[in-house]
Amino acid sequence: MTRRLSIVTFLAVLTFAGCGTSGIGTSDPVASAGPSQGSVVVLDVFSGRPNPTWVLDPAVQLQLAASLADLPITESAPSPLSTLGFRSATVTNVSTAHGHAALVEVRVGSAVLTLADGQTIALYDAQSQALRVLLQDAAGHVDRAMLDEIREQIK
Repeated sequence: MTRRLSIVTFLAVLTFAGCGTSGIGTSDPVASAGPSQGSVVVLDVFSGRPNPTWVLDPAVQLQLAASLADLPITESAPSPLSTLGFRSATVTNVSTAHGHAALVEVRVGSAVLTLADGQTIALYDAQSQALRVLLQDAAGHVDRAMLDEIREQIK
């Protein structure tokens, strides 16, 4: 309970940290987050209750960056799914070959990077490599049955 509460507190601080004026001139907390902060993963699976959230292990953060570096850039990513169940995993503060991504949205078959300067880069991920990396790290943080359901979507 204490660990979950501290993660929720961290996310609340991360969310509201950029709401005032900042040196960057933005009220977007994602854009004002720097590369020295840890990466937080949120699985978008629930509606009406908190989604599973955890701090990404630094070694896994490097694996994620490597998997993203191998993906081809595409003109546009598929629209987010508006279904029940898993829709995406978002990760904050990831250094990538494309630059520092303030936010990475990983879906089945694609990843969308929002760089710190606001630029968006869509990547085609036919094998869902980036999502597989995140699901490996999720094992200690997310219910196994939920992870099995998500893995079924990427087979």
